[in-house]
Amino acid sequence: MGGKSKAQTIGYKYYIGMHSVVCHGPIDFVTKFTVDDRVAWAGATSGGSIGVSAESLFGGESREGGVSGTVDVMMGWPTQLQNSYLVAKLGNRIPAYRGVVSIIHRQCYMGNNPYLKPWRYRGQRVQVRQDGQPQWNPNRAGILVQAGANLPNKTAVNLVATSFGSAPSTVYSPGRAGVIRISKPRAAASGGLLTYDAWSAWNNDAGIGGGNSPVPGQTWTNQFQVLARNGAGSFVSIFSGNDLGMDPNLYATADEAYAAADALLPITFTGWDEYKVQAAFDNNPGDNRGGLSLIVETGSGTIDLNGAHIIRECLTDPDWGMGYPESDVDDDWFGAAANTISAEELGISLLWDKQILIDAFIQEIVKHIDAALYVSRTTGKFVLKLIRGDYNPDDLITLDESCISRIEDPSRPSFGELTNSVTVNYWDHQTGKDASLTVTDTAMALVQGAVINTPVQYPGFSNARNATIAGQRDLRALSSPMLNCTIYVDSTAEDLNVGDVFKLNWSKWGIYQLVMRVTSFALGNGKSNQIKLTCVQDIFDTTTKTAVAEPGTGWEDPSQPPGPSVDSLAQELPYYELVQTGGQAQTDSNLVNKPDSGYVMGAAPRPTGGINARMWTDSGNGYESINTLDFCPYCELTVAVGKMETVWSTTGGLDMDTVLAGQHAQIGDEIVRIDAVDTVGNTITVGRGALDTVPQDHAATDSIFVWDLNYGADPTEYVAAEVVDVKIQPVSGSGTVDLGLITERTVTLDGRAWRPYAPGQFKVNGLYYDTSVDYSGELTLTWAHRDRLEQTGGTIVDHTMGDIGPEPGTLYRVQGYVDDVLVHTEDDIAGTTASWDPGLDDGVESGTVRVEVHAKRDGVYSWQAPWHEFLYGAAGQRVTEENDGRVTEGDELRVTED
Repeated sequence: MGGKSKAQTIGYKYYIGMHSVVCHGPIDFVTKFTVDDRVAWAGATSGGSIGVSAESLFGGESREGGVSGTVDVMMGWPTQLQNSYLVAKLGNRIPAYRGVVSIIHRQCYMGNNPYLKPWRYRGQRVQVRQDGQPQWNPNRAGILVQAGANLPNKTAVNLVATSFGSAPSTVYSPGRAGVIRISKPRAAASGGLLTYDAWSAWNNDAGIGGGNSPVPGQTWTNQFQVLARNGAGSFVSIFSGNDLGMDPNLYATADEAYAAADALLPITFTGWDEYKVQAAFDNNPGDNRGGLSLIVETGSGTIDLNGAHIIRECLTDPDWGMGYPESDVDDDWFGAAANTISAEELGISLLWDKQILIDAFIQEIVKHIDAALYVSRTTGKFVLKLIRGDYNPDDLITLDESCISRIEDPSRPSFGELTNSVTVNYWDHQTGKDASLTVTDTAMALVQGAVINTPVQYPGFSNARNATIAGQRDLRALSSPMLNCTIYVDSTAEDLNVGDVFKLNWSKWGIYQLVMRVTSFALGNGKSNQIKLTCVQDIFDTTTKTAVAEPGTGWEDPSQPPGPSVDSLAQELPYYELVQTGGQAQTDSNLVNKPDSGYVMGAAPRPTGGINARMWTDSGNGYESINTLDFCPYCELTVAVGKMETVWSTTGGLDMDTVLAGQHAQIGDEIVRIDAVDTVGNTITVGRGALDTVPQDHAATDSIFVWDLNYGADPTEYVAAEVVDVKIQPVSGSGTVDLGLITERTVTLDGRAWRPYAPGQFKVNGLYYDTSVDYSGELTLTWAHRDRLEQTGGTIVDHTMGDIGPEPGTLYRVQGYVDDVLVHTEDDIAGTTASWDPGLDDGVESGTVRVEVHAKRDGVYSWQAPWHEFLYGAAGQRVTEENDGRVTEGDELRVTED
């Protein structure tokens, strides 16, 4: 150590200007940047410049650096202008890059590694379409992914129908990138939060009086309205609730009205700054019954897109889609499908990169939502029909021998051909990576004697819940001996379409009332007017009202940003450590020439996620990173200890299992020798007052740092009286603790290494630090020599060891205090004993006496001095249980009479 140089070149910083085109635009938001799978920025931006500040993303400057700088996000709106940075670099003859989302890095810091790490961007497109057009049926477009959602703000809405007008006026403000979710559990199952299942504008179920019901006997509803706005604009209606039972869709009972709402809720909205939820009760509230009860939750979460919306946009988009006019889409069917998918929360997030044809992509979405897409023979429009068990078998048409001419290609898989396990591969939105789960029919696997597994692909599902639903659906089909066949039938089946169901009777095969579903439909060929139906036995009614616990990966990335250390230590480096690192000859030579020089050290225990730490110092010109260090073992006292206690009870141990006997530790300003560590009983045994320190009292919770082998030192050579501030900054592979959040420690240099060691074995009247005896008359003080130069190897001795040395030229000074006033000094004592009679020498009859002994050499005194404080002349004094003298209100010592 020595000199004033701190910095050295450990690498180079790399910067880059870059323009990346990400996808078609515009989109709702860009929500995340990741670099080499580590999050560099997260939030929500709908365009403009953002500041990335993750300079410690890969461990900071001592490792691979991080990333930072200004990044422009261009959404690709039709009115988008040229980017100023690109114009400055490439000239003004460049496009504005409309119609695509692009990212521009304005000479951003990319780390200390010359190899560029991969950047990935995540965005959301739910509420906008091609050229920024508003989304079709926006109320049903966004579907909240429950896994990972954070909806901390939960409100129960209970509006009594006997009120009048639109209420309430509560405004919910999750922010434009936030989420509002509205649901309606049964009042009886809401834990007392909700009151009503439905409301009615009539005082009787017949709906007579006060304006008769449009349909007699139907009076109950759950109609409500959602309003929204951005900025300071006006609230606009984004959801009217007509499909929840508003006139004329009223219901005969409150239970029926609840069932209608339950089939279509919950509903999720995003993309607006603020929302209102209200109900418009009629203008004759006196005859109303019930009320509107809802749960409104706001917060944040990932939003998937409704599969019906994806298919519709693929069909109609004029740029990248199939380009059909929107009038070619049957919005009644698509709207009904969107309602169901929204209520099922079966959303999709899937990237189409043109590696497959658009029609194949559409079929992939159809598979995800379990639907049939076809062109109606009567309207010529696209129809989207979901494959669900939403039918009453008694209402289905029956096909039998009276209308069927023949059945061909009948088949059922044999028992051995059935599958009893399905592995679903999907994309996990929380990790941003592919994931998988397996659904197994355990009973069937036992019967078949083995697990027969089939993998299925659902890359558009972003969570385990949806993947599980798909897996259960496919497993039910693959594990059932379903009948497949082709039926030739007359015009009885002319109204059937793909996805429709019917009942099959065929006595030849013993089939009666078997529900079949149409998979393809063909009309006659001109020679025959028979209809050809390809069909399959219907079992596709797997419920989507499923609660699935997210399984997780079972693995946590160990490279997480570190937390702060629970405590830290900074001080002037002792002579002993200078010798261990620099050698005794060099150290002694330096100190002889510069006796007031010194160095600063720091130590800290391991925090959560920490790998090592960086030591920063500030001697007046701002903080500089000057060294790295490993974390030291650490614990805390559970109870206070006095100067002679050597077995300590501890708590909060960190890395204490690595401590070896003979190492030294520090508590307060006292260095101790570790003699034993019991990590089961949480005790340590120590030798007190080691090296240049003396025994001291310590309080419960005081920190114990075993920094012997784990500390950092500032190589700068300071001089006595200089003040240095120190911070210990934990580091992990994912970053560092913000320097501004770290507790600062201040060190004032004192020429510690040059000073003689304090004497050991200090006793008063032959006793170590004893306050239980009566002290009076002459006091005899004894101590043992210590030698700084000799105590540099072998076992570190504690304060009870006999004479070592002394260091040449060592003398001693005794000082005595009475009630904190210095009354006695005896200097330049050559031996190891002295006496003092406070009564005879200084006229002290009684009081609190403190005596201490400093070593002295070359005109400087030891860094510490052993001391003992006690009551003098205590015979006859009234004392407390703690042996403290009792005084009057006038601060006079109270005594008893002889």
